[in-house]
Amino acid sequence: MPRKFSFSKLTTMIQRIQTLFLLLSIVCLGLFLWLPEFGVEGTNYKDMVPGWNVGHTLHFQDEAYIYFFNLIFTCTAIWFALVNVFLFPLTEKSNGILYIITRLLVPIAGWILFVFRLFNPEYEFSSSRIRSQQMLFCWFSILFIVCAEGFVYFKYQTKIFLGDVILTPWNILTIVAVVLQILAFIYIRKDEELLKSVDRLRD
Repeated sequence: MPRKFSFSKLTTMIQRIQTLFLLLSIVCLGLFLWLPEFGVEGTNYKDMVPGWNVGHTLHFQDEAYIYFFNLIFTCTAIWFALVNVFLFPLTEKSNGILYIITRLLVPIAGWILFVFRLFNPEYEFSSSRIRSQQMLFCWFSILFIVCAEGFVYFKYQTKIFLGDVILTPWNILTIVAVVLQILAFIYIRKDEELLKSVDRLRD
């Protein structure tokens, strides 16, 4: 007996590909924060700075404060990637458990729905619009990854030390994360084109 075509199974299957890329990107960014990004080395002395600890001192009202810009930039990129992973179930309201998990793990996704519906009650979060937002969030994530790596490189270039200042190979993790985000974007766009063609066939 031939199997019946299931549109919902198709969307779930193709969604897993970009979700994998997004999750791998999050892993790379987590390692980028955990591993040393640059350090200083002298005679009988070596100090490496992990990604989360790369900050900049700014003075405010005669007080010095350290702002961990790399942590802020990288966590923002991770946040956009996480929202991307959990945005898709918002269009599948029949999947109640996953929908609730989405609301709990990424509360901002629920707030997006609330704000849009509050100011525009007729606005509908269609699958097409969700995928458009996913593609946009990929670029937002890439932007903050570039900002994070740019800040690390800035600190590396401006570090004053009598010995050697070392930029570690772990910085390549940001390049890998950007590539994964671009792949996720490409597959999300392919999904959009595929599902549009399926809609035309069903019509």
